[in-house]
Amino acid sequence: MSLRSQALVSCHAGPVYSHTLGFKLQLAVLEGLGTLCVDLALGDRDLLDVIDSCMLYLSARQPKKLQEAAIRTFLYLSQLDPDIVWLYLCEQQSPPENTSPLPGTSSVERQTS
Repeated sequence: MSLRSQALVSCHAGPVYSHTLGFKLQLAVLEGLGTLCVDLALGDRDLLDVIDSCMLYLSARQPKKLQEAAIRTFLYLSQLDPDIVWLYLCEQQSPPENTSPLPGTSSVERQTS
């Protein structure tokens, strides 16, 4: 089962989805993934792949139990490399461009000396 493909299914599922085998498998994988990654001492590239897959489960559209399991996974992953996890999460929350939120104003540009 691929967490990424199943995340799209659970994202659009209704309340009955929590009783399906797909939900139970997703939950089991998310609950065990963090400890497995720590036990295996994943390297940066593999860690980023896991983070990328789990990121989909932080969506408000996901069932609450899957969101909570993803959060616990991130807590485990932060034991491996807290900087990578932090930067990845910040990157997902930041706007892609440094733009001003107010119309008619320009963004502040960083000047280097």
